Amino acid sequence: MRPMVESDFDFALDLANQEHWEYDLVDLERLFRLLPSGSLVAEHDGARAGWVLVSPYGSLAWVGSLVVRAGLRGKGIGAALLNHAVGYARERGARTVGLYSYGQSVGFYEKMGFTRDCDFEHIEGVRRERLPKASVQHPEDLDEVAKFDSRYFRGNRRRLLEALHREFPDLFLSQREADVLGYISGKSFTNEAAEIGPWVCDVKHVEVAEQLFASELDQLPSKRVSLTIPSQNTEVHRIVREYGFRVKQKVVRMFLGSVADLPLVDGVYAAAGLDVG
Repeated sequence: MRPMVESDFDFALDLANQEHWEYDLVDLERLFRLLPSGSLVAEHDGARAGWVLVSPYGSLAWVGSLVVRAGLRGKGIGAALLNHAVGYARERGARTVGLYSYGQSVGFYEKMGFTRDCDFEHIEGVRRERLPKASVQHPEDLDEVAKFDSRYFRGNRRRLLEALHREFPDLFLSQREADVLGYISGKSFTNEAAEIGPWVCDVKHVEVAEQLFASELDQLPSKRVSLTIPSQNTEVHRIVREYGFRVKQKVVRMFLGSVADLPLVDGVYAAAGLDVG
């Protein structure tokens, strides 16, 4: 096991695209800048065999993008990558490690000690131009947004939020009165696709969640849009259905540690992504 370096990018992209994850070089470079020591590569017999991402958020950490070359599966490389990722997270203070698993991988993670928590759905739609229902802000100071986010995510995502705000300032929106009521962020990719998330809103202000979503769609330059939403949040399902979004794939949120450390379902309208939680 070793940290990823820039010369590994083509290898990592090739494996990701074989899994139809739709990474591009810009996206991978962004993750690498955010998680330089948490981007890990496994080697087997002198050849690169797989990679994984680990996002530390204090007491909570997230594992994503775990993949092994097809011809080397079944040799324990995936288990070694996961164990190394969990150890990396523990060394940085994480009590609990979460991840999103595709259905066919749930059994593997259960064997590794992870427990099922709840279902999420990765959905896609086409951007529709609709007028936002209320004005929203482009926050310049992220302190209050990060504090608001931590109440729902239960981890410190300040560095992630700063990176999204820095790279996509027009897609980082918030709504507030005396305090922050909600925020939404997005990423626009070079292949004319976009991803929305994180999207978090005070549970008492459902109307704000809808205002944020409408405004975000209005800001996006891309037509094909995806996001990952919790199955139990009925309000987000109502909102995205009105815009014609449909389920592409279901995933299972799993964890190792305490369920009390996991992000809340109520108030979380969309994850930051399958790879970073």
